[in-house]
Amino acid sequence: MVFAAIVQFYFVGIGLMVIGSYLNIDSVAFFGIFWASIATLLFPEFHLAFLAFLSVALYFVFYFSGMQKDNKALEK
Repeated sequence: MVFAAIVQFYFVGIGLMVIGSYLNIDSVAFFGIFWASIATLLFPEFHLAFLAFLSVALYFVFYFSGMQKDNKALEK
Protein backbone atom coordinates (compact mmCIF):
# COMPACT_ATOMS: atom_id res chain seq x y z
CA MET A 1 0.00 0.00 0.00
CA VAL A 2 2.83 2.37 0.82
CA PHE A 3 4.63 1.32 -2.34
CA ALA A 4 1.57 2.15 -4.45
CA ALA A 5 1.39 5.61 -2.89
CA ILE A 6 5.08 6.20 -3.61
CA VAL A 7 4.73 5.11 -7.22
CA GLN A 8 1.70 7.37 -7.69
CA PHE A 9 3.64 10.23 -6.10
CA TYR A 10 6.50 9.53 -8.49
CA PHE A 11 4.32 9.41 -11.59
CA VAL A 12 2.70 12.74 -10.73
CA GLY A 13 6.19 14.20 -10.88
CA ILE A 14 6.92 12.40 -14.13
CA GLY A 15 3.67 13.72 -15.60
CA LEU A 16 4.55 17.28 -14.66
CA MET A 17 8.04 16.82 -16.08
CA VAL A 18 6.76 15.43 -19.38
CA ILE A 19 4.18 18.18 -19.84
CA GLY A 20 6.60 20.93 -18.90
CA SER A 21 9.47 19.66 -21.01
CA TYR A 22 7.33 18.99 -24.08
CA LEU A 23 5.78 22.45 -23.91
CA ASN A 24 9.20 23.99 -23.10
CA ILE A 25 8.00 25.31 -19.74
CA ASP A 26 11.16 24.64 -17.78
CA SER A 27 9.79 25.65 -14.39
CA VAL A 28 7.06 22.99 -14.60
CA ALA A 29 9.52 20.40 -15.88
CA PHE A 30 12.06 21.04 -13.13
CA PHE A 31 9.31 21.01 -10.51
CA GLY A 32 8.26 17.62 -11.85
CA ILE A 33 11.81 16.30 -11.57
CA PHE A 34 11.99 17.70 -8.03
CA TRP A 35 8.63 16.12 -7.17
CA ALA A 36 9.74 12.74 -8.55
CA SER A 37 13.09 12.91 -6.77
CA ILE A 38 11.32 13.44 -3.44
CA ALA A 39 9.86 9.95 -3.82
CA THR A 40 13.28 8.51 -4.61
CA LEU A 41 15.02 10.29 -1.73
CA LEU A 42 12.42 9.76 0.98
CA PHE A 43 11.98 6.06 0.34
CA PRO A 44 15.36 4.54 -0.59
CA GLU A 45 14.32 1.16 0.80
CA PHE A 46 12.26 0.60 -2.34
CA HIS A 47 15.33 1.01 -4.57
CA LEU A 48 13.81 3.76 -6.66
CA ALA A 49 17.16 5.23 -7.67
CA PHE A 50 16.70 3.99 -11.22
CA LEU A 51 13.50 6.03 -11.40
CA ALA A 52 15.53 9.20 -10.83
CA PHE A 53 17.67 8.30 -13.83
CA LEU A 54 14.52 7.57 -15.82
CA SER A 55 13.04 10.95 -14.97
CA VAL A 56 16.12 12.82 -16.18
CA ALA A 57 16.30 10.71 -19.34
CA LEU A 58 12.62 11.34 -20.06
CA TYR A 59 13.15 15.05 -19.49
CA PHE A 60 15.74 15.22 -22.24
CA VAL A 61 13.68 13.07 -24.63
CA PHE A 62 10.60 15.25 -24.29
CA TYR A 63 12.62 18.47 -24.14
CA PHE A 64 14.26 17.77 -27.47
CA SER A 65 11.00 16.63 -29.04
CA GLY A 66 9.47 19.91 -27.89
CA MET A 67 12.40 21.79 -29.40
CA GLN A 68 11.86 20.03 -32.71
CA LYS A 69 8.17 20.99 -32.58
CA ASP A 70 9.15 24.64 -32.03
CA ASN A 71 11.72 24.53 -34.83
CA LYS A 72 9.12 23.20 -37.26
CA ALA A 73 6.74 25.97 -36.22
CA LEU A 74 9.44 28.58 -36.79
CA GLU A 75 10.20 27.25 -40.27
CA LYS A 76 6.62 27.84 -41.44
